[in-house]
Amino acid sequence: MKKIPAFNLQEMLIVLAIIGILLLIALPSLMPLIGKAKSVEAQIQLKALYHSQETHRFKALMSKKTIDVNVLLKKENDFSKAVAAKQIPSEILEHVLRELDDFEASNRLLDRHYTLTTLAKELNTNSTYLSRIINIKKEMSFSEYIKNLRINYAVKEIKESNRFDKYTIEGIAQACGFKSANSFSKAFYRETGLQTRYFLKQIKKERQ
Repeated sequence: MKKIPAFNLQEMLIVLAIIGILLLIALPSLMPLIGKAKSVEAQIQLKALYHSQETHRFKALMSKKTIDVNVLLKKENDFSKAVAAKQIPSEILEHVLRELDDFEASNRLLDRHYTLTTLAKELNTNSTYLSRIINIKKEMSFSEYIKNLRINYAVKEIKESNRFDKYTIEGIAQACGFKSANSFSKAFYRETGLQTRYFLKQIKKERQ
């Protein structure tokens, strides 16, 4: 059997040099493909991370939250100090807090035409006191307070009943006191950390 002659060192170096030149010539055309592959891989990793975060937030939203009594007492103490600093008469404070409890327990919050002034008038107080008490007690502005109540209402209804099963996001938004699907979705994400469509999809899966 005829033996194939082996390459000597010089021939090997020539072959390696040719391979190197060919790689250098091909590299510019390969770079977009390499970059695209890396980009796709990065997108897949980011998508997986985002999905993991959404799943965690959904589970947290679906579970019951426990109340830390010490934290609650500290908040009450801080609230008392803040009220004193704002010089709100105790009888007005008690009246407004009682009225706010009634308001939160009712479906009046679904009326999209509520403003600070109209609610203050309904609660038989003035807008200055109402705004201060919401700022201190709820730790948010009036606008944030109303949106928060409406989103909590929406989450509760979606979780506990099938009322909104056949509603569009626009329909849910209007039913919960929002003027548009866009404003509802933004408020929903700000409050829950979840996209509305994702939450509705997961609820549907839970019920199957």
